[in-house]
Amino acid sequence: MKNCISIILIAAMTLTLTACTAAPDPAPLATPTPEPTAAPAAPTPAPAAADFYTLKSYDGSFDDGTAYYEFEQRLGYALLLKTDYAAAVQSVCCAVPGCGHDTDACPAYFPGRPGRYTVVAAGDTVYVWHIAYFYDDQSWDDYWAEKLASGVRDREPFDTMTDAEFEAEYRGIWTEQSTPPCLYAIDPAAGKTRTDLPLTYCDYNVDVCDGSTLYGERVTIPYRTQVSPGRIGPTPACRIDLATGQAETFVLEPTEHYLAGFDGALLTCRYVTDAPLPTDAEQYAAAIQSATVEIDRLDPRTGARTGLTERPYSDADYEKNGCFIGVYNGKAYFEEREIIPGSGFRRTVLTTVDAAGRTETVWDPWPQAEWVLGDDGGRYIWLYRDNYNTSYAALALLDTETGQITPVTQALQTGSGAVSLRGKARDGRWLVVIGTDSVGRTTDYGLIDADQFAAGSTDWQPVAMWQG
Repeated sequence: MKNCISIILIAAMTLTLTACTAAPDPAPLATPTPEPTAAPAAPTPAPAAADFYTLKSYDGSFDDGTAYYEFEQRLGYALLLKTDYAAAVQSVCCAVPGCGHDTDACPAYFPGRPGRYTVVAAGDTVYVWHIAYFYDDQSWDDYWAEKLASGVRDREPFDTMTDAEFEAEYRGIWTEQSTPPCLYAIDPAAGKTRTDLPLTYCDYNVDVCDGSTLYGERVTIPYRTQVSPGRIGPTPACRIDLATGQAETFVLEPTEHYLAGFDGALLTCRYVTDAPLPTDAEQYAAAIQSATVEIDRLDPRTGARTGLTERPYSDADYEKNGCFIGVYNGKAYFEEREIIPGSGFRRTVLTTVDAAGRTETVWDPWPQAEWVLGDDGGRYIWLYRDNYNTSYAALALLDTETGQITPVTQALQTGSGAVSLRGKARDGRWLVVIGTDSVGRTTDYGLIDADQFAAGSTDWQPVAMWQG
C-alpha cells in the first residue's frame, strides 16, 4: 500500500493508524489557477470578507457565536450535535421527520470517528470537511479479513462487544477511510450533499476559513509546522470554495505554514537563513540552528504580506513555529523556553505581538511554570495546569486588558474538577461544562456572562441536553 501522507502527530487527535493506499489520480483540479489578466483601468474594491478563523481539526467542534457544534461518538459513526445559544438547547443537527439518526440518510450522520471531520458554519449553512489523511482503497472483504487476523477483537474495548457490534464499528471506520477528501453541505431538513475532491488533496491540512473559503497546506512531514530536507521549496497550499466545493492550489513561501487567523488575514511562520537550506539531512539540521522564524501577516486572497516579528529558532519549540501559542483578543502570543536536559523545557517569558508588529512583554518570568494558555474567552484567556500525562485542569483566567489573574473556583455540578469553556456566544455569554459522568464525558452545559463567571458566579442558565 502506498502512503498518501506521513503520519501526522497532532496532540489531542486520536486516530487509528491504517494503511493509506490510493491509485494515482489523474483528474485535474476542480478550479485551475487562473491565468493572469490585465488590470482594469479603475480597480474595483473587493467585497468585504469575514475574518479568518482557525478550525479545530483535532476534535471537529465549531463555535460560530450563535451555536456550538460537536460530534458524539456512536457505534461505527459520529453524530453531529448543535447547542443553540439563544434557545439554550442541544439537539441533533437534523430536522428530518422520523429520522433515527443511525444511517447515512441523516444529515448529522458521519461514518467512522469524529477526529476525521472538521465542522465550519458559514451563514445559514453548516459544512463538514472530511479529512482523508488515511485514505484506503481496500475492499471491505480484504479490510475485514485483515482486522480479524490482527487480534484486535481480543483487546479492549472490542473484547466486550458482540460480533455484530464489532463488525458495525469497523464497517463504519472502513467506510470513512475509503471516502476521498470531500466537503459535505448539510441541510438539516433534507440531508447532506457531498462534493469529492481529487485524491491529491489527501495530504492537505485544511484548518482555516474566511467565511466563504477553506484554506489548507500540504503536510508531508510528522510535525505540522516543521519542514524536512527532502522538501524545502515553496509550500503547496490550497483553497476550497464552500459554496461550490471547487478547489485550486497555489504556493506559500519556502518552509511557510499557517498558524492561525489574525487581523483579517492569516498568521504564518517560515525559516529565515543567510543561505539557502541544504537538502542533506545533517547539513540541514545544522543550518536551522542559526535560523530565525519570521512571523508574517498574509492575506492569501491577495498575496499581501506584512512582516510582524522574527523569533529565535529553538530546539525546545515542539512545532518549530517560534514558540507560538495562539491568538487571543486580537494579539498573537509567544513564549520563550529554556531547555532542561533530560526533562523537556520550562517557560520563561510570555510576549504578545499586535497587528502593527508591536511587541509587549506579559510575563518575565512566568509566574507559575506549570501554567499554559488554553481556551480563548475573548477578553479572558483560560489558564490551565499542565498535568502532562493527564488532561488539562482549569486553573485561572488571565484578563488581557488588565493583566489580572483570577482563580477559577467554580466546581462541576456532577463529576469532579473545575468548570471548563466550550464556546462564546456573541452576546458575551460563555458555554461552559458544568457536569460530567464517571469517565469525564460531558453531561451538562451552562450559559453564563463572561464577566459574571470571572467574578466567581455560578448563576448559569442550564442547557437542555439531547437525550439520545
